[in-house]
Amino acid sequence: MSTNKCLYSHHSCISGSENKEPINEQEVLLDLARRCYRMIGGVLVERTIKEVLPTAEQDKEGIEVVISRLNEALQRKKKELTDFESKYKIRIRKNDGESMDDNSKKEESAQGVLIVLQMCN
Repeated sequence: MSTNKCLYSHHSCISGSENKEPINEQEVLLDLARRCYRMIGGVLVERTIKEVLPTAEQDKEGIEVVISRLNEALQRKKKELTDFESKYKIRIRKNDGESMDDNSKKEESAQGVLIVLQMCN
C-alpha cells in the first residue's frame, strides 16, 4: 500500500443501547483505491473508498445532528412531564406500594391524584 493511496480517517462507534455514551474515535488506515459496495436507490453498486468516503462522512454528521435534536426533544418532554406532575400533584407509586417520589411523605396531607401502576401476568 503506498502512502498516496492511504488516508487516516476517523470512524465513530455509536452504541445502540444508549445514545448518551461518547463516540469512540479510532484511526483507521484506509486504502482509497480499494473497492467497496454501496446501496443506491435499491441497487448495489461497486465504487472505491475514495468515492464513498465523503458521502459516508456526511451521513454520519447528519445522524449526529438528528441524535442531538432527539436528545433536546427528550429533555423538553421530560421537563414538560415533571411540570405536569407537579401542577396536578401526581405521584407515581411502585407495585409494592412504595412511592417513587422522595417528597411523597411531605405531600401526604395534600389533595391530589394518585396513579397506581400494576403489572398483569
